[in-house]
Amino acid sequence: MSGKPQYDYKKVLALFEEHQNVPDTAFSLGCNRKTVEKVLREHGIVPSRKPRRHVYTKDHPVNDQEVIRAMYVSGMSARVIAKKIGTSYNTILSKMKEFGIEARTKSDSLTGHLHPHWNGGEKTDSQGYVEVLVGPRKYKYKHRLVMEEHLGRNLLSHEIVHHIDENPSNNDISNLELLQSVSEHMSDGRHARMPLSQSARSKISQAMKATWDRRSQAERDQIICKLRSGLLKRHPQEKDS
Repeated sequence: MSGKPQYDYKKVLALFEEHQNVPDTAFSLGCNRKTVEKVLREHGIVPSRKPRRHVYTKDHPVNDQEVIRAMYVSGMSARVIAKKIGTSYNTILSKMKEFGIEARTKSDSLTGHLHPHWNGGEKTDSQGYVEVLVGPRKYKYKHRLVMEEHLGRNLLSHEIVHHIDENPSNNDISNLELLQSVSEHMSDGRHARMPLSQSARSKISQAMKATWDRRSQAERDQIICKLRSGLLKRHPQEKDS
């Protein structure tokens, strides 16, 4: 005798007529899909695995043409509308086609200040500097824009705009200083209030040690000679060998 459970055809058929699909019928019986399909096929029924389509009531927003049209015209995408209404993306596309709502192309999509989620065209990078949208997918740092507006000209590539209070989000012109090079930016202790973390110091130390170890003995002797004669400024991380 087989150990597999035997299912009553009439019960299987009744559940199948109720659910109209194999997955829900199998779930109600507590068996797998193949078992339901086998029982139905033995009695000449070719089952469908597709779940039954959800039926919405007449007063559901998905059936309201004005609601769908108003939401889409306001700038919402079909996916956003589907999420807000509580239905699927494909259902919204189908309803839009049914209601005669023409879908936007990429060139027609609402962008910039016309988009309902427009945030002013500004974003902040990982270091706290503010970037401003100046063109299609093109951003520029706000502190440089503020300085350019103040000077009445574009900044040169070598010019650096320094935040006096070391706060990269404070882009008031009174807090900005124009410098002529990166070396000037790093000099005069401008970054004294920005100490390196222990991890960063460790990485720098390891990198400098590796560089020193790669030098030949003649190169090391030459560096030590220059340090002792004052021709080369001694770095605190380098040591005589």
